[in-house]
Amino acid sequence: MSEGIQFPLSFENFICEPYESSFSSYLTRFDALKLKDENGLEYTPIGLEKSIRDSGRKNDAQLLRTYLVFRISEDNKKELACVFCIRCSSMHFENPLRENFFSEIIPCIELVYLAVDANCLKRHPEIKGIGSATFDAFIVPIIQELNRLCGCKNLFLFAINNKKLIKYYIDRMDFKTLPEEQEKFVVNNLKTTDNLDCKFLYQPIECM
Repeated sequence: MSEGIQFPLSFENFICEPYESSFSSYLTRFDALKLKDENGLEYTPIGLEKSIRDSGRKNDAQLLRTYLVFRISEDNKKELACVFCIRCSSMHFENPLRENFFSEIIPCIELVYLAVDANCLKRHPEIKGIGSATFDAFIVPIIQELNRLCGCKNLFLFAINNKKLIKYYIDRMDFKTLPEEQEKFVVNNLKTTDNLDCKFLYQPIECM
């Protein structure tokens, strides 16, 4: 899913590389960054850490593609900073303007996971914005290359139902919401048990 991209991608002292079996120990030690609920209490999203740890197996089974973002230390050692996973998908829209068509299917890419490793931030509290930097420096170029190869129209994700996180995706990464009825139709065709109680967000790839 990344033909035409030369790896590792680099940004300052971070690099991004596709998952390979030698990276499995990094996923095993992955510790998800905690979120805060409406009362300010910290929590780890249910199932996220297990899903990230399992992403290597799913990558090997070609169910998705996993990428690891590493911070490179001064002595050239790798330290896991962020993990993201993508896969090809589609969005189904009701289109009443087209006769004899109940729905319109648009090829898309799903950002399945985007998670910062809390261990990296614990060791380097001065580092800010790993998630947004990963999106700008690594995810966008990969998505644009996939768009060139297979003509996908939108990037979408299911955001954890956390108001601050959803606002972050919208304000910082330019994701958009759908009108409620349209979102219900799209989600009914896409949502899995892994995405229950999540918010569907998307953005046109041509605008990235």
